[in-house]
Amino acid sequence: MFLRLSDAERSFFVNMNQVVQILRYSDDPRDFTNLITNTRNKSGGYVTILVKETLLQIANLMDIERQRLADMKRAAI
Repeated sequence: MFLRLSDAERSFFVNMNQVVQILRYSDDPRDFTNLITNTRNKSGGYVTILVKETLLQIANLMDIERQRLADMKRAAI
């Protein structure tokens, strides 16, 4: 499942199937949400994507995308 998320400068698609952990350290709307993926970086750690969406916004976007995919499956039958 791909979601269009954004950081402070641009928006981009994130493959949520590769996200293994979502962390947000404060409720301050200026802070970022950390999406930790199962993709390795050059130093042996995991790639972390910082996005400005909150946990609730990401959950709502995922629900919308799941519903859209379910509607497409029903229409294809």
